Amino acid sequence: MRIGELLALKVSDIDFDASQISITKTISSDTDSRFELHKPKTTTGNRIISVDPDTINLVSTLTKDKKRMILFLGSMVVPNLILLEQLHYGKIKL
Repeated sequence: MRIGELLALKVSDIDFDASQISITKTISSDTDSRFELHKPKTTTGNRIISVDPDTINLVSTLTKDKKRMILFLGSMVVPNLILLEQLHYGKIKL
């Protein structure tokens, strides 16, 4: 998985029961240093990858932490994306 694909992941992209992640988008910055979601450049960029149980547990923990962040920080959190807050909050165009 490429870094832009990882940062664009939403909770809905994760199948916790099947231990799979759907890769359907990527994130990049535009000329104004804002982040934008895009479809992959090619059709082969859309794919489903299988992941090990440890990775699924980590993603599950991240999504639970995200829910707690939303409760405490409210609108300062991008609710759908799992990892994006680690970047430049305030420069997000989704």
